[in-house]
Amino acid sequence: RRKISQEPITGKEEINKDQIRIEHTLNELEKKNNAKKIAALYVQTTFAPYLKDLDIAQLYNYVDLYAERMDFKNGSPIKVDNRLTTTDIFHFGWNIWNHFQVSDQMQMARFLKTVFLYALRDVEVETIKKKLKIFEPNCIIQIRENLSE
Repeated sequence: RRKISQEPITGKEEINKDQIRIEHTLNELEKKNNAKKIAALYVQTTFAPYLKDLDIAQLYNYVDLYAERMDFKNGSPIKVDNRLTTTDIFHFGWNIWNHFQVSDQMQMARFLKTVFLYALRDVEVETIKKKLKIFEPNCIIQIRENLSE
């Protein structure tokens, strides 16, 4: 058995740990920014036929806050076109939840209930959570395992 030395590595074997930390942080930031760009494109292409431009921008701002795990309770709810069903909204929520993976599904259900308050006014948060990935073939917004495809 070899005893593990508590002495720091010196000489040629020395690596710049601070540089590694910086590079890791930059890589994580780049991944997060890329994920946000993909989500922005998804929100725009998904909702362009059903929302006004200002509502699309507001929705993306809410998604961005969700991705950053920030609170947005003071925002105003978004009214969706009546062609979109509650299941469409559930699918949108699942797609965003799966894309960012920053919370549990209950948080996503609360997010949807807050953002789409008018469309989901008669739906309990628990029900939203249970139905995030429910299959319905006639939905406009389908489940997407990968938003970049």
